[in-house]
Amino acid sequence: MLGSTSTLIARLRGTRRAAVILVALARHGFADVLQRTGLAALVEGGLEKLGVEREHEHISTAVRLRRLLESLGTTFVKLGQILATRPDLIPPEVAAELAKLQSDAPRVPFEELSVRLEESFPGGWNEVFLSIEPEPLAAASIAQVHRAILADGTPVVVKMLRPGVEELVADDLSVLRDLARLLAASGGELGFDPVHVAEEVARQVVRELDLELEGRSTDRLRRDFADDPGVTFPRVYPAATTKTVLTMEEATGVQVTKLTASSLSAADRTAACRNGTRAVFRMCLENGFFHADPHPGNLFIRPGGVVCFIDCGMTGHIDARTRFQLGRLVQYVLEADLDGTLRTVVDLANGDPVLEFDRAFRADVWEMVTRFESPTLEALDIGALLEHFFDVLRRHHIRCPADLVYLIKALSTIESVAEVLDPGFDVMGEARTLLKRLFVEQYGFSALKRRFARSIGGYAELVEELPDELRKILVHFRRREFALRVQHDGLDELRAAVLGAGRYMSLALILAATLIASSILLHGRGTDGLDFFTMFGAVSLLISFFFALALAWGVWRRR
Repeated sequence: MLGSTSTLIARLRGTRRAAVILVALARHGFADVLQRTGLAALVEGGLEKLGVEREHEHISTAVRLRRLLESLGTTFVKLGQILATRPDLIPPEVAAELAKLQSDAPRVPFEELSVRLEESFPGGWNEVFLSIEPEPLAAASIAQVHRAILADGTPVVVKMLRPGVEELVADDLSVLRDLARLLAASGGELGFDPVHVAEEVARQVVRELDLELEGRSTDRLRRDFADDPGVTFPRVYPAATTKTVLTMEEATGVQVTKLTASSLSAADRTAACRNGTRAVFRMCLENGFFHADPHPGNLFIRPGGVVCFIDCGMTGHIDARTRFQLGRLVQYVLEADLDGTLRTVVDLANGDPVLEFDRAFRADVWEMVTRFESPTLEALDIGALLEHFFDVLRRHHIRCPADLVYLIKALSTIESVAEVLDPGFDVMGEARTLLKRLFVEQYGFSALKRRFARSIGGYAELVEELPDELRKILVHFRRREFALRVQHDGLDELRAAVLGAGRYMSLALILAATLIASSILLHGRGTDGLDFFTMFGAVSLLISFFFALALAWGVWRRR
């Protein structure tokens, strides 16, 4: 570990961006992190010359972290925004503070962006667009949005990655990964796994740099809701979209973050709550592909309460089996079935089955069951149940699959949006119709008939293939080709301990023999005076004594 730590420090020493990040860490009250990881020596001039005072003593870690990310710009603001949606990776109070990070960023002159456009369209952007407004409509941490007109006269908006953002993000993520490894190696209770956090957010940042992927996600969600007049997503224009440029229909209406008392009528607010709630629950529990961050800045309300979702760079996917398990979780909680709930919780989180027999875990799950036990689905608060489920996992350090976290976050976010639009709106009351349909699909007669038919088909296939499989086994028996492979896990430490003990025992035996031989040489010549054998014995005895001390010191350090 020491060698790898020195390698990481050497790599950071040669990175210009690392120097900026280390200075920012010190100035925002994280000098102790630099000291613990051995990075303080890399700060040019030393920590003393940075003017770091005790001004951070009364500011919480969460606030200092938010300010640090804001000061480091593009990549780190995006990292903070992603972490704000992942309270499974970091403490909840930190996630809540990072949710305050703003997407607004300094505008990039259009002349610089035009270079990006020329690189994206080999024939020149003038062949694709009739015109593009130089003044940006919005500027975020990694991209900038401009109004434009396509060559056929269609008005659109163009989202473009900032020039050089890919290289900057790559450098920042490399530094972030090295810092995470050093922090993990430094020891100490952090309350989270820094390496896992770095990898998770890096994966999402890289996804958001691919605007072509965002375009495909937006188009898929638009198709999913083609039959719903109350929900819409911007139309994407694939011919004018690349990995660095996304062209789509402009979202119209009032952005939820800019709502005023006179922006919408009470009827439109209620309709918007109904449409938004239905959309999120349908995406998460019926379609299985959903917008993972439906916060107020990503929602526009049109007349009649029509909801338009934008910024589909962060999406989640819940497969049919997981949706089925979520349904079973609700069923077992309603029935107060502890063992069924335990099995489902462990399955959903890909946990160790041994957890089902852990007393503390069983107690926490039983507390969840008794809290939400209800005779009917109408009385059950699904959002609160999933939040409590997530809290149980976090309390027992169980890593929840990212998409399941996004689902829980999406459901809780749309509830908070509904509170802004219409505080009296019953989110769960609107969602119950969909939940009932989900239950019918999973537990109704048609569903049981489908599962029975599928099982019969599987058994029939097994019976059909069984003779061939048995024949293969008999052939192997006849040829004596069977082999038993045994794999031992977790024995590296035991092997190292046994080898170390063997080495120490061998050295101890050699030293004991040397001490005995030296003593014989030293005393076997009588008192006739010093001669060669006596001197040799004395020197050997002295050397053996020091080697014995060294061996004892090594054993003590190993313990």
